[in-house]
Amino acid sequence: MADWAIGDLHGCADEFDALLELIEFDQRTDTLWLTGDLINRGPHCLATLRRVHALHQLLGERLQVVLGNHDLHLLGCWLGVRAVRDGDTLGTILSAPDCDQLCQWLRKRPLVHVSGNHILVHAGLFPLCSIEDNLELAHAVHSQLAGDHPRDALHQLFAKATPTLVTENALASQLAFAATVFTRMRCLNSDGTLNFREKGSPESLPEGVQPWFSHATPDMAQYHVFTGHWAALGYGVHGPVVALDGGCVWGGDLVAVRRDAPHQPYRVSRGSARATT
Repeated sequence: MADWAIGDLHGCADEFDALLELIEFDQRTDTLWLTGDLINRGPHCLATLRRVHALHQLLGERLQVVLGNHDLHLLGCWLGVRAVRDGDTLGTILSAPDCDQLCQWLRKRPLVHVSGNHILVHAGLFPLCSIEDNLELAHAVHSQLAGDHPRDALHQLFAKATPTLVTENALASQLAFAATVFTRMRCLNSDGTLNFREKGSPESLPEGVQPWFSHATPDMAQYHVFTGHWAALGYGVHGPVVALDGGCVWGGDLVAVRRDAPHQPYRVSRGSARATT
């Protein structure tokens, strides 16, 4: 039995299959965590979403998927809350006969998953809040999105987020902030507010802007936090944070690690996988 985590797929179905083959993933016993952004930008988004959905049907709780910003965008397009943008590769999903089934399944995925001292989240955890507070915010978002009124929930989640959490604000504002943190955060300004502008590597950040994990609180040090989202950061272990987005969709690598050995990555490069027929 092995516990695996894999970075953002972004519709790279061939590389996903090749990576599962490389790590000799055992569907009978192994667990698999996926960091979100299953789809968009890549070439085989429908095949990827179907593959992950089928794996979940087979593995049950041994497969955990958290939502990323592109997954939320797909849900918004599906429910008419968002418009498809230039550069999106979501058309095959939205026109597929099983689109509703796939998106109904997707909207019920969490934003944060915890098992023991391991945490799975797409972008990160707000470092100026405790782990407990982060988990409460994530649960609040999940409850709304997986509930009876997902369209209303998405309207709230896509509202303009404040750069910091203000607990006196209305619930909708807190949900928008939480969704931004868990699916889009990369950097914080020196005053602890979210920086929505910078997307480059840590070395390229201007003075006063730091990666979110540079602000990590002591309670986060008790965990391994597996993340994706930040392709320019690439794979790396940064204290308690294991960054797994190797930028496969941009010509980089799809990365897997055993959760008990995060310093030993397994990689499949974009385009090196066998083409599917």
